[in-house]
Amino acid sequence: MIIVGATLAPYVMKNEGTWGSWLHTAEALRSSVGDRNDATEVRFFAALETDARGEKPFAPLIERLDALGGVRWTFSIRDDATTWNGGSRLHRICTGRNLISHYAMREQASHVLFLDADMCPPSDCLPKLLEMRYPLVGGHVPTYGLRGPRVDGYGYDVQEHMNTAGFLLVERRLFVRLRWRTDVDAGMTDDPCYHADAADLGFPTHVRHDVVGAHYPAAIPPIEHRHSEQTRTIHIQS
Repeated sequence: MIIVGATLAPYVMKNEGTWGSWLHTAEALRSSVGDRNDATEVRFFAALETDARGEKPFAPLIERLDALGGVRWTFSIRDDATTWNGGSRLHRICTGRNLISHYAMREQASHVLFLDADMCPPSDCLPKLLEMRYPLVGGHVPTYGLRGPRVDGYGYDVQEHMNTAGFLLVERRLFVRLRWRTDVDAGMTDDPCYHADAADLGFPTHVRHDVVGAHYPAAIPPIEHRHSEQTRTIHIQS
């Protein structure tokens, strides 16, 4: 089983591209590996951060997820934050991604494909990433412009570098050992920490550059410029 997982907060629900891109190719992803002995099922999972509004803001996503037979878990963080912003969102994102890993562990999944909700993966990405037979692989996301040295041994362009969690396939032997986190002391956010921890286990990230994910929008400014303060307001639970 492969778990395709994303974590979402209510502020992304204003635009279908920012909440639904990860599911645009869902049916094709599922059918692309349906005849593989090691990946007979693709299941879609969402970790939803809720506030006082509960699941109500997520209604369109839930409808789409239910149509796919997907699963959702919810979580809530009560701290001193009143808006989602560059500082308050990281530990929330890490919490959501760790719930994806926990769900995959519980369901005995072989892999997790981490996607950001605003990322559309190509319909053939799963067989192409699986054929690399490496426990930490990513697809190329031009929005971030990440590059590294060429990795020998593949018949296509694979580079070694940190990749975005927006498009990352992780094998069970790694996702059961790794956690999404930040490191304030080292000045490292979620992606750098995850990939540094994997490298410490002996598995630097391999990114297949002919497998390209489309980010919506193609260029992304800071969250404060993408969403209004009103949209980013956390509705405090009583």
